[in-house]
Amino acid sequence: MSRFFGIGPAAARDAATAGAPVAIIDVGSNSVRMVVYRGHGRMPAVLFNEKTMCALGLGVAISGRLDPDASEMALKTLKRFALLAREMGCTDVSAVATAAVRQAADGPRFIERVRERTGLRLEIISGEQEAEYSALGVLSGIPSADGVAGIWAAARWSWRGSATAACSSGCRSPWARS
Repeated sequence: MSRFFGIGPAAARDAATAGAPVAIIDVGSNSVRMVVYRGHGRMPAVLFNEKTMCALGLGVAISGRLDPDASEMALKTLKRFALLAREMGCTDVSAVATAAVRQAADGPRFIERVRERTGLRLEIISGEQEAEYSALGVLSGIPSADGVAGIWAAARWSWRGSATAACSSGCRSPWARS
């Protein structure tokens, strides 16, 4: 008999699909992505996974501002994602913004526009958090992974060392800015 964490296959399948779906939205320098999951534990079931290439960070390193056309595309994508999450019955929608919004002079205004148009509350996460979440994503698929997880965003590197140490020994490049 096949076993999954000490329980039979039917119980494992039921555990993976239990509960209401949750959505995670990542507003990155290059793309805006939403993944909807159901279930708990290391490998929840993926119900929906979509990404739009918006290039929000285009020019942030040069002008210090978000690209206007990319911002509009990101806003339209976020409005669509908010509607989809609602229609899918998501009980929790977590939305994070990373390097481009964090570093842009008009990042706070973009966050206001997102809230006004979509109702979503974007949380700006630090480069360290971004790298840690990436490492945790690796660990969810490969629990024994040991190495470095890196993020290249808005022309900067952030990384985490020793994934098996629960990302506790993180570091960032000396030229990276929060």
